[in-house]
Amino acid sequence: MFFQGAEAKVYTTTFLNKTVIVKDRFEKTYRLKELDKSIRKSRMLSEAKCIKKAFEMANVNTPTIYYMDMENTRIFMEKLEGITLKRFILDNENPKRLEEIAKELGSIVARLHSNHIIHGDLTTSNIIVGSDGLSIIDFGLAEIAQSAEKKAVDLWIMKRTLSSSHIGYEWLIDVAINEYIRVYALKDLEKIKQRLALVQQRYRKMQ
Repeated sequence: MFFQGAEAKVYTTTFLNKTVIVKDRFEKTYRLKELDKSIRKSRMLSEAKCIKKAFEMANVNTPTIYYMDMENTRIFMEKLEGITLKRFILDNENPKRLEEIAKELGSIVARLHSNHIIHGDLTTSNIIVGSDGLSIIDFGLAEIAQSAEKKAVDLWIMKRTLSSSHIGYEWLIDVAINEYIRVYALKDLEKIKQRLALVQQRYRKMQ
């Protein structure tokens, strides 16, 4: 397995006699060397903090972090068993099961946001469907923030992915959002809903 994004390479290796995922934040040569290393370390620590808080405070399944190589800005973490939600939706023709998964997704995002965890990239490729339910991966853009705007953008990314990548399954959006509204635990829910409407308006104007 090998994948390279804008910030990191992701690959599998063996660590402590286990097959693990390594997220390797590589050097950006256009930045000053010391500044680049500082930025990579900061982002790696932020990612690890969000993963830990998601699991411990929001009760969300995430990969276990086995080791953090601070010198080389690499995280060694659990390789989760299962398939992406993207593949699951494409392969599954059982509406009842899809509805259950959409509800679970809405609940997960609500619990993340209730603990002020903004994932930043809630696509169906970053959600794993396994034997114990859904797990969230790739917290590379995640942050801790109380902003209703950022929570709304998180929701919009989820909605946009479901509507653009899964034509014919747009009804899952309403299921997920309704469950989000039911589970979200803080008092700024109405503000998030208002911000989400504004985000959607901005997106339509850009099209």
